[in-house]
Amino acid sequence: MGDPISGRVSADSGVKFISTLIGNDDDKYMIMNTAGYGYISEFKNMVSNKKSGKAFMKLPNEAQLLKALRVREDHVYIAAVSNIGRLLIFEINELPVLPKGKGNKIINIPTPKFLAKEEYMAHAQLISPSSSLRIESGKRFLTLKLKDLENYISSRAKRGNMLPQGYRKVDNMIEEVESILAESEE
Repeated sequence: MGDPISGRVSADSGVKFISTLIGNDDDKYMIMNTAGYGYISEFKNMVSNKKSGKAFMKLPNEAQLLKALRVREDHVYIAAVSNIGRLLIFEINELPVLPKGKGNKIINIPTPKFLAKEEYMAHAQLISPSSSLRIESGKRFLTLKLKDLENYISSRAKRGNMLPQGYRKVDNMIEEVESILAESEE
């Protein structure tokens, strides 16, 4: 089955492991939190030779880390959604590449609403020109191609537009990549 992660890493009581990554030094990942902040960092900046780890992302009050996403060369957009169903899509080059820190605002979550736990960034996903964004809400899902997402494309740190009624409580966002092989057979 494998070794438990707690055998390899020293963690204080109550620490949760959000995601684990394997990569090469030059691989890039998007790191973000529920307060709506994030940045892109290279894998080598996340690695520590100490069992206790290292300080990597400074979290604002009450914020939690979200799952890290691997950035591919063909990714051109970042899609972020809040728990109330506001979707914002912006170009990936608007988010800085940093070695560590707090990051920049991805989606605008008003601080009073965040501290009151009324609104937070729930999910984010990276999109390439040939992929679709699948938004899952309960047992329903909505698959949108890039041309369908034009309503939500803006610049970084905006509020975003509301998703259609019935899809505002987003459980997950998935990038569906179209196979190049399937296109060549047609």
